[in-house]
Amino acid sequence: MDNSGTVKNSPATNAADQPTVNSQCTPGTGCPVSLINGEELLTLDDGQLIGLTPFIFQRQYRTTAVERTSVFGFGWSHSLQHQVEFIGDELHWTDHQTLTTILPLPTEVSPSGLNYVAGAAAYLDEEPNSYCLMAGSMEGWVLHVHRVTGQTTGRITGLSHRQLRLTLHYHDGLPVRLEHPAGAALQFSYQELPQGWRLTQLSLTPESGREEALHPLMTYEYDERGN
Repeated sequence: MDNSGTVKNSPATNAADQPTVNSQCTPGTGCPVSLINGEELLTLDDGQLIGLTPFIFQRQYRTTAVERTSVFGFGWSHSLQHQVEFIGDELHWTDHQTLTTILPLPTEVSPSGLNYVAGAAAYLDEEPNSYCLMAGSMEGWVLHVHRVTGQTTGRITGLSHRQLRLTLHYHDGLPVRLEHPAGAALQFSYQELPQGWRLTQLSLTPESGREEALHPLMTYEYDERGN
């Protein structure tokens, strides 16, 4: 991590506002229970975009996030579920593990915002009003975020790893396609339930990009409570 820029040192917190660390750094007991705060953590790998640097699509259950809903139901999150808010001169990032990190907002004068305690950083991206976010939970991937004009929220535009850039496409506000520059893509299908939208299928489109070659990787079903 760059050692220059504006610094704000505070730990990442979970949905219960408890200081914690990312799942990769969380000591366990041999079962999915954190030795830091006792919460249950469960991470599942559901599919990947194959390449020199494969992107693995994961879903995670965290008991402290049980009051938060997602396209997998309450308590769950997934690799593309990030919430970015711009509050004053700070950037608040809730990542795919439901961990919230506060970073100084990068500016032209100070183009990087650093949080050494949380192991995270934010940098100005190439496009106006765009930012690159990095943290240990991303396992080497960089999250690209564009600030929505006139709002305090950010929209995830893609991810990158060294020279590789994956582009995220949306429909009606939901991520529907994560595309590799070679043409392969992960595609996401949804169903609207009384509790909200739920992800029902994860599919892989090969490099040919032909829709008829779509290969289902995972199918998801939900109960009457949307879980």
